[in-house]
Amino acid sequence: VQKIKRQIHETVPAESSVAALQGIVPHLAFRSKIYIFPYVRDAEYIVLLMEGNTYPLHEEEFRKETEKYLSNPEWKELINDYPLLILKR
Repeated sequence: VQKIKRQIHETVPAESSVAALQGIVPHLAFRSKIYIFPYVRDAEYIVLLMEGNTYPLHEEEFRKETEKYLSNPEWKELINDYPLLILKR
């Protein structure tokens, strides 16, 4: 857990907008723009954990949404260190 928190804070600048799973949002709370995945809107980063609770999506929906961003050339994979996935627009 500490490794994941450290990776997030070292990779995602404090002033950036973020879309993240609901379980990660509290760790990124002091931002002007933060969205609960899959609501990405104008987020510059997507932060996901590939195991555990995928709320508000069911697991299959979560996998499809994640794959959509992984295959989109607009998004670059910064960290793919299971279970943590961080993408940057």
